[in-house]
Amino acid sequence: MRLAVTPKEFDDIGSILAGMGFRYDEIRFDDLSSPKLHDFDLVFINCAFDCLELLSFLGVPGHPTKASGNLRQFVENGGVLYGSCHAATFINKSFPGFVTFGNYDCTSQSLTASVTDEALAAFLGTNTVPLTLNAACCFPVLGVSTQVRVYLRGTYGLYRDSPIVLSFPYGRGFVIYTGFHNKAQLTEIERRLIEFLAIRPLTMRLSQQVAEEINRPVEVGALGERKEGGLLSGKRMVMRREIVGTLSSGQSSPVYRFALVRPSPVKIVVGWEGGDGDFMVTLWQETQPQRRWQQKANAPPLTLTVSEPLPPGNYCLQLTATKTPLPKTPFVVGVGMEP
Repeated sequence: MRLAVTPKEFDDIGSILAGMGFRYDEIRFDDLSSPKLHDFDLVFINCAFDCLELLSFLGVPGHPTKASGNLRQFVENGGVLYGSCHAATFINKSFPGFVTFGNYDCTSQSLTASVTDEALAAFLGTNTVPLTLNAACCFPVLGVSTQVRVYLRGTYGLYRDSPIVLSFPYGRGFVIYTGFHNKAQLTEIERRLIEFLAIRPLTMRLSQQVAEEINRPVEVGALGERKEGGLLSGKRMVMRREIVGTLSSGQSSPVYRFALVRPSPVKIVVGWEGGDGDFMVTLWQETQPQRRWQQKANAPPLTLTVSEPLPPGNYCLQLTATKTPLPKTPFVVGVGMEP
């Protein structure tokens, strides 16, 4: 994947990506309004004063700027856009109607944010995160549309339970926004949060691909049932659980748990970035750990299908990587069940 990062100022997402083994090109803020933008798959906009200055110089009051139109086309065509703090100005002009931002208001304080996204909670291992708003939430989020997925909420200043990290689809692409500076976060749990925010743009397409693979029908029985015309039919699945994380060579993921409330086949699909590797997924029932299902793959997607309906209960799964293509390889696991 081709990654682009704007110059660092209040944020330095590029150093985080480099630490995970990803290469990227540094682009100028002026490039956000040029055809060069479309040479990339993902664009990360660090928080900087240029986010504000560029729009004021290029923009005509009451009319879309060249930059905002270019960003909108980039995402509509399948690109992923990550913006931090001051980048709210781009998101506001490029994608109106998704997020309602408040007035510019820089407030320095610490708070405990609530994790409202299951995938993020599993990645962090907690439902709360301490955050430092180092004059960061300059554009508080007052409201979001129904298409917006909120990962973190917090109360600061006059803003109660305000979304701090969010994403939404647009066209064939995605937009991700965080309202704080990653450079201001110093604790281990905060570093884990920043790592998630770095890999979430990298895994948005993976999530879509995993969900599409899970939606393919699962044949029931040894040969499946036959419809008129001789076509095999099966049970259609839906993704009930999404897991996002990173793995290095020789590592195993935490044990992830999910519940079946009624009998159902189970389909687990794993996707990862970076190329070929050596991955294995293991599934077992919590009360009968000796009965296990396993599947390996060297290239994504890795699919484990249990076609017979499993009994209700709690189940566990774990992903193991003997070899990964990147020092920290982002992955997505989807758990599919009957609707």
